[in-house]
Amino acid sequence: AARYVLRELSSYGYEARRMKFRVSPTVRSSNVLARWPGGGPHTVLIGAHLDTVRRSPGANDNGSGVGTMLELARYFAGRPHAPSVRFVAFGAEEYQPNGKHHIGSAAYVRRMDQDQRNELAVMVSADMIGKLRPFIVGWIGIGPRAGVRAVVSAARRVDVPAHGERLGDLSDNGPFERAGMPAAFLWTGFEPHHHEPTDRVPNVDR
Repeated sequence: AARYVLRELSSYGYEARRMKFRVSPTVRSSNVLARWPGGGPHTVLIGAHLDTVRRSPGANDNGSGVGTMLELARYFAGRPHAPSVRFVAFGAEEYQPNGKHHIGSAAYVRRMDQDQRNELAVMVSADMIGKLRPFIVGWIGIGPRAGVRAVVSAARRVDVPAHGERLGDLSDNGPFERAGMPAAFLWTGFEPHHHEPTDRVPNVDR
């Protein structure tokens, strides 16, 4: 999955690379990072996790998020706003050794310097958005709510139903929020096929 995403982002003209990190003493993973060549500070980060769980194909969790992230990257390529947007496909979101999760996004946050943290206006984690329902824009409730407000407002401006909701630490927005950055979890709610062998493409709304 990481190789595919890296190839796609590069084909759109982005500078794309892998950021490797250690999940455990014996397991490694990587994030895929993409930015527009020559771009300045990135104020928006669109993220989606690459992995699924054993036995589940992961069409909604999280093929839907990765597909959306790639389509946004394709859309922004070469446009005036491209330099201000960064795309990250996170590894090891589902992996939970000793109860740990969202390991790829936590590794990304650890490597951000203070300037990068200060310039980020919002991080959006696209995760399980493959159902034809109003969007839930979630956050843990410990970080700035500005990111949630911005995403809900943007959705409503284009007549997309959305509302903010305080949720648990369920997605890659968590490490950003815990570090004091505005972040949001874009979700379409309960999925009966979540982490099941039935999480397949026919059960995702085109």
